[in-house]
This record gives sequence, structure tokens and C-alpha cells, in this order.
Amino acid sequence: MIDLDGTLVHSDGTVTAANRAALARARAHGIDVLIATGRTWSECKSLLEAAGLGGPVVTAGGSRLVQHPDHCTLDRIEMDPRIAQEAAQILVQHGLGVLVLRDPEDDGVEYLSLGPHPLHAVSMWWHARHGHVVHTLDNIDDVGRLHSVLRIAAVASSGTFQAPMAALENTFGDRARVWHWEAAIDPALGHDAVHLMEVFDPSACKWTMVQRWCAAHGRDPAQVVAIGDGLNDVAIVRMAPLGVAMGNADPRVRAVADHVAPHHDDDGVAQVIDALLTGALEVAS
Repeated sequence: MIDLDGTLVHSDGTVTAANRAALARARAHGIDVLIATGRTWSECKSLLEAAGLGGPVVTAGGSRLVQHPDHCTLDRIEMDPRIAQEAAQILVQHGLGVLVLRDPEDDGVEYLSLGPHPLHAVSMWWHARHGHVVHTLDNIDDVGRLHSVLRIAAVASSGTFQAPMAALENTFGDRARVWHWEAAIDPALGHDAVHLMEVFDPSACKWTMVQRWCAAHGRDPAQVVAIGDGLNDVAIVRMAPLGVAMGNADPRVRAVADHVAPHHDDDGVAQVIDALLTGALEVAS
């Protein structure tokens, strides 16, 4: 399992020739290369093409497994509709613009904007960049529209999330997975310390989806190698038989990793793949 941003992808947004060649070597040796990202398929398809990859991709932080390039859903982990509605209401009550991510395979609607508060400028930039059509739903009490929900989210300055985070945790406990972390932004926007808050079903994570894929395809999860850098990689790097943190990884990822790779801008993924192929790095038996 290989993460995209901060792992396979360089800081300039590219997948280098060295990383592409290493991915090809891994596949030539019969290794399944499974990308697992916090992005949706529409947000990562150009990177998958640049990497020369096809097949299943774990998207949206582990809540949806998508076939690339066909964009069909292979598996998904939905939120309970009433928890999704209540989470959205809590974020609206704290003055946040709320984004709902849905499986577009059901009715073609992927993103909903909920409530009276406008989306953050970084959200608007992100959706414009990827050509998203964001549908507006003013009445957040319309739980009927909150089916096939993969994620509830909001974007704001990092200091904004203390109160809503506490409210979500107090309300749901272990009935939802809640976190916030630094959002990807265009430096030209001039926004510092902008964070993305995400709410998922508690079972939705990259490790769960990789396990489900292994079970469906007769692969041994005891052979999984996970390479990542961010908060949504903590569980899979900790649980995988060989968990690798990038040199640039969040300290929480490094703390649970079995191995630390070079920085993503130094083609750390390619170096890990070559170490696996030569036997310099091995999955613990």
C-alpha cells in the first residue's frame, strides 16, 4: 500500500521517473501495487495516470475502493445517515461550511454543500481545480439526501476546530472517526495553518479497506507493506506487517513505523521498493 501526497508524489505535485520505474519493477516481480489516499478518485486520477497505474485504488481515506480508470465502486464503507446528519448539524452550529462526500455511483452526486455558511476559500479552490460540481442542500434536516455518505468534512483555520472537535467526540464517542489535519493548499492563496476536519464511520480507514481487498482477492494480509506519511496513514502503518514512514512523515506516523524511508522529495518510495526487491528490507515472518 502506497500513499500519494507526501509519499509517492513530490512536493511539486509530480510523480518522478524514478518512482514510476520502481512501481513498474514491483509489478514485474508480481507485487500488487495498491494506492491508498485521502483523495477521491476524481482528485487523484491524473496522478494515477502519471504513475502508470491501473486497477483498484483505496480512496477517501479508506471509505471507497475504486477501479481505475473505469471509476466503478468495488467496495465502500458508508456512514450511518443519522450520524452523518447530526455531525453536519454540529459543524453548522459552530459556523462552518460543511461538505458531504458521497458515492457518485448511486445518483451522480459526489459533493454536497450543507447549511447556511459558505465554504472556505481553500475548499472553493480545491473543487475548482478538480472540476467538481458541488450541489447545495440548504435543509440539513433532509436526511433522505444523506445516503451513501462516505465523509462529512469542513475546512477552516486550525484553531477553529477545538470546540467542534470536542462536540463531535462527546456526541459520538466510538461511533465515528473524527480528526483534523493540515489541508493541501495553493500557496498563492496565502492561507496559513488551514486544516481539514473529517468525520467517517469508525471502521473506515485504509487498513480496513486493504484487509477487505485482500480477503476478496485471496491475498495474504500478513504480506502487506504500507508506506505513508500523514494522519490517515497511522493505522495502516501501525497494523501492517511492515509499516514504513516517509522521512517527512508526521511524528505520529514515524512513532508507529517499523522503518523510516528517505524524504518523498528524495524518491523514498523507489528506495523502499528496491530494498524490498533486493531483500535489504523484509516483511517480518
